[in-house]
Amino acid sequence: MFQVLLAIRHLLWHSLTNLIGGWMGTTILALAVGAIRYIVGPYIDAWRSGAPTKWQWPTLGDIIAVAGTWLLLFGLSIASTIYKDHHALAEKVTAIEKEKESALRQLDQERDRNHPKFEITSGTYIIGDMELIVPGKPKESHTHFFLPVTVYNHGTPSIIKGIKLTAHLKDGRNLEGDAFLPSQSEMNFRDLHLKFRMSSALAIKGTANPIATGGQCDGFVYFLFPPGLRDQMLDRDTKYTLQIEDINSIKYDYGLSNVWPKPTQMSVPPTMLEGTR
Repeated sequence: MFQVLLAIRHLLWHSLTNLIGGWMGTTILALAVGAIRYIVGPYIDAWRSGAPTKWQWPTLGDIIAVAGTWLLLFGLSIASTIYKDHHALAEKVTAIEKEKESALRQLDQERDRNHPKFEITSGTYIIGDMELIVPGKPKESHTHFFLPVTVYNHGTPSIIKGIKLTAHLKDGRNLEGDAFLPSQSEMNFRDLHLKFRMSSALAIKGTANPIATGGQCDGFVYFLFPPGLRDQMLDRDTKYTLQIEDINSIKYDYGLSNVWPKPTQMSVPPTMLEGTR
């Protein structure tokens, strides 16, 4: 309540000062006319007529006319003050918003300079059926997903904290693969045999040493899915999301799909290979 009364007091006082300041010439003229009519006028009339001086006091109509005029002007001054204050406040708010946006941009730029910023690209991925044989355990069947990946770092040096692959199947299911590191990774094609370095697994290479600013890390990822999904995972409507997480828990999503033409050659960085034949 006290704040409201202060605001009203400020409005009335500001309006009054604006009225006096804006209508100073009119105020002086009105005072001059009043002085001539009610003070100087009787002396002039007495001098011209030779009669005694007769004082004239303002009539009720004169008082009402003057008071009404000034109340009208005061009301107009209040309206003008409200408009000007609102306009000034709107300009101030706009200026503050611009300063806030500028500060947020500078903060984002500073954060980009002081945080990792990964960019992900990939080579040719391979989907197939596999049997996992672990000594002393029953043989397990899986659908495997193999993908060569390159991670570029445009920010501060950082390691890879986490890797995840999700398959978005045509039937609406979203299946998350199980990360897998085989004891050896070999791919046999019709006329080509590829043997990958185990040290090139992204789960090993990307977590062992920080990726330098402006540098890159080449490595493969290997995921296992339930058996019998090969045909569904190769369907044109199936999509994949590879998610890589940096040391600051910032996650980067990289999408893959089966809509492009099937590759005629295997695309993989040569540094991942241990040998070919």
